[in-house]
Amino acid sequence: MKTRPWPIVLLAAFYLLGPFYTIWSGASMLQTSWYQYFESLLLYSPFKAGLELILYPLAAIAIYAVKGWSYPVFLLILASDSYLKFEGWQDFPEAFTFELFFATLAVNAVIVGYFLIPTVRAAYFDKRLRWWESKPRYRVKLRGLIKTEQLTARCTALNISEGGVFIKASHVLEPGSALNIELLIMGKKLLLSAVVIYARTGEPSCYGLKFRHTRKTQYQLKRITAALSLMGLKSRNINPKWWVSLWDWAATLFQTGRGIQPEAPQLRK
Repeated sequence: MKTRPWPIVLLAAFYLLGPFYTIWSGASMLQTSWYQYFESLLLYSPFKAGLELILYPLAAIAIYAVKGWSYPVFLLILASDSYLKFEGWQDFPEAFTFELFFATLAVNAVIVGYFLIPTVRAAYFDKRLRWWESKPRYRVKLRGLIKTEQLTARCTALNISEGGVFIKASHVLEPGSALNIELLIMGKKLLLSAVVIYARTGEPSCYGLKFRHTRKTQYQLKRITAALSLMGLKSRNINPKWWVSLWDWAATLFQTGRGIQPEAPQLRK
């Protein structure tokens, strides 16, 4: 299982439990049962109660999605929550005291500060940093041809995914250069347009190619990688179970202090 950064997952879980905490804390302050408190909320202020209870799950969805739209949506929800807490303090200062109101604002400020950390913010706006979204790469050994304006040469594909292929070739290819690659896979020739995004020179030289898909080739690659999976080919991506990943993250956090913010992968130029 590929997991998102654990701080983001845990923060999303925290907000998902928000409605339960709101009801429990409100009932505790008024010294009544949670059921009676919830019933009173729906009876006397249904719109405000519904808004306050639905904001937390929406925030959890926005946090967990880690998309470009998530960031402004979450900040808007946080601002709305702060305003609702302000109204609660104004309307019921005896129950929702200034100290509680200030503590709520402080928590919100800390969370906003966390999302302003460059590596956290970047994950929401740069999809290249979302390593958990990468497609599995399957180990293969496929014959192929690389074709540029200057040459046509043999190559061997060592692993392949929906988005690209890693090849071994005897000719030098420059990062950023465009080419066509022809692969023989499952008895069929597949012609793909690609760009070189990684080069490892030596004997032999190896290159990472990113496909420049058409709708047709994207569909073909999806079918091919699905077939490779059904055939039992091992994925190059070895991912631990989620509980193992969580334990490793917690151990790293307590032992080294690292892990509070996502570690951005090195992007290949």
